[in-house]
Amino acid sequence: MRDSFLSGARDDAALLQRARRRDPAAWADLYERFAGQLLGYFVHQCRDLATAEDLTSETFLEAMRAAHRFQGDLDDLRAWLFRIGRNNLIDHSRRRQRSPVEALDDRRFRRRVGKDPRQRGAGRDRHAGARGSRERG
Repeated sequence: MRDSFLSGARDDAALLQRARRRDPAAWADLYERFAGQLLGYFVHQCRDLATAEDLTSETFLEAMRAAHRFQGDLDDLRAWLFRIGRNNLIDHSRRRQRSPVEALDDRRFRRRVGKDPRQRGAGRDRHAGARGSRERG
């Protein structure tokens, strides 16, 4: 039993070494191990599967790019992935708060522009017609 534990630890260490070198097969293995946990976290936090999937992908991409800086074992890697994921989730939430989609109230629009937009367009058409008749006459 002790031999299998040591063998597993050596395998994990070798996997992490390959991951630090950005080996795609190593990252595929790490993705299989941890993506489901991250996805579950993101779905729970943002309640949107598509967003959760995007955040999961972004987390692994960012981790792979910074893998050369990682130090530790698989438990440390899991914590590191969740920290990256949490930061990405915070950034995502901030972006959403900065760009809310809302309809512009007509009264606020008129105050900013000065006129009802329907009247502005109609006035241009009338003036264009009058100008055209002056030019012809």
